[in-house]
Amino acid sequence: MTKEEAYSQVATEIAKSNLDPVSWTKAIEKSEGNVEKAKSLYITIRVNQIYKPHATARNKKIAEAGIRASAKASNRIGRILLGLCAWFLSLFFAGITAYAFFSIYEGIQANSALSMLTLFNVFIIITCGSITAVFIRGGYDLITDSGAGNKKMPHNQSH
Repeated sequence: MTKEEAYSQVATEIAKSNLDPVSWTKAIEKSEGNVEKAKSLYITIRVNQIYKPHATARNKKIAEAGIRASAKASNRIGRILLGLCAWFLSLFFAGITAYAFFSIYEGIQANSALSMLTLFNVFIIITCGSITAVFIRGGYDLITDSGAGNKKMPHNQSH
């Protein structure tokens, strides 16, 4: 409701002699019994009474929008932290992969035959290498909001 609409409503109340008893009592009290002055005060009191709830509702909407923006920023920070954790995990698995490569290299240098340990190291290289790639991509997606759920379909320009 606009302030003009509030004035219109108060004018209708006065014209129909349908005054708000509490507002009229306040106006009479403040005007010290002067009826003409009380009408003027009634308009001011009543318009402020009618118009304030609308302003409060508008302020509530603004506050809710601020809360949503804050939650979105907090979610963004959480995604960045998760992405950084994923990258640190990828470094851990990359280290295990490098260690497995080094173990195989040492075995080849020592001219040892293909052993169970070498096969295990190959398995570690494949597994940890894959996990490293997943964590690197997952960390990137979390930080940049470019994950599968956030991707936009390309716009078809041929109509």
